[in-house]
Amino acid sequence: MSEHITIIYPYRNREVSRVKQSLDSLKRQTNLLFEVIFVDFGSDQKISEEIQALLTQYPFVTYIYSYHIKQPWSRSKAINIGIKNTQTDYIFISDVDVLFALNAVAFLHSIKNK
Repeated sequence: MSEHITIIYPYRNREVSRVKQSLDSLKRQTNLLFEVIFVDFGSDQKISEEIQALLTQYPFVTYIYSYHIKQPWSRSKAINIGIKNTQTDYIFISDVDVLFALNAVAFLHSIKNK
């Protein structure tokens, strides 16, 4: 397994500006040993297209669209999809509202159970 940490973003139909701010905070990390799995759990097509276009600016992000239109939002199912697609030993579940401190990933690495 990789020494990276996977950060999973469960998502559906939230403001693109929130996603951008959160990912911008990750882009500025002092420790870049992380990857992001962004699980879109059935966003409307227009929003999904906007999110996909935004995510191309972040090479550390993998986008997964899970078709669940007209079905209830399920954060836990979105997280499980992310976990199934993770190839690292350590996972952090985030939200699009989280703005990471500059040393957040470094801190996550420091508390890993070796």
